[in-house]
Amino acid sequence: MSVQFLSEFMRFATQATRADRGMVIDMNRNVVDKLNMDNASLQNKRFVELLQVALDEAEESGDLVTANNLIHPENAPETNTHLHQLRLIFVMPFPAMGYVYIDQHVRNGIIKQDLVERIINLGRVCIEEGKLDLTAGELAELFTN
Repeated sequence: MSVQFLSEFMRFATQATRADRGMVIDMNRNVVDKLNMDNASLQNKRFVELLQVALDEAEESGDLVTANNLIHPENAPETNTHLHQLRLIFVMPFPAMGYVYIDQHVRNGIIKQDLVERIINLGRVCIEEGKLDLTAGELAELFTN
């Protein structure tokens, strides 16, 4: 049931934020659902390293993690040459259930952190209230009310 909830929640979160991609990752760090996420990205060493760091931070803090895919600050002078690749990344932890990951190319717009914080709060309320059978559409409806 928790994977199903997180899958619906991921679909809702990607729609609400207009994110390009999304994933559900279980507590064993397995990708159990994905949206617009290709296997090449999931096998990319740099992406996997970034994802592990974000998941570690989310697990440790229990809070929303915001990052980007240019994780090495010491390379900042080179960053301008890679702006076309820059992605804004959010990892939303749901203790004892897993994680919802969403990201978006910066060139497609910025996802505001306060929006994602409101989204994760909705997810946590649904979990607390045992509303684990909601669809992405029903979550969207709750979010707008």
